[in-house]
Amino acid sequence: MANREQRGPSGTIELYYDWWESGSGHREITKEATLEIDKKGRVVLVVSNTDANFIKGGTDDSRGKWVIGVEELMQLIKEHGQQVSSR
Repeated sequence: MANREQRGPSGTIELYYDWWESGSGHREITKEATLEIDKKGRVVLVVSNTDANFIKGGTDDSRGKWVIGVEELMQLIKEHGQQVSSR
């Protein structure tokens, strides 16, 4: 009898994180980008930016999400990436 095991993508990858606080502590800016997996097994790029001003009492938030299938992501990397080894 033949056996088979398959797995899809899992986990989260932090692509970028930048947190900055002003010298006075009145303002914080956070920029981040992650790759996550949704319930359908697709890869989701999540980009968020937060600008908090504690003196003015306001926070500006922006968040964007883009989704791509695993096969399409692999093809994009092959087309636009640099191959580092081959067998």
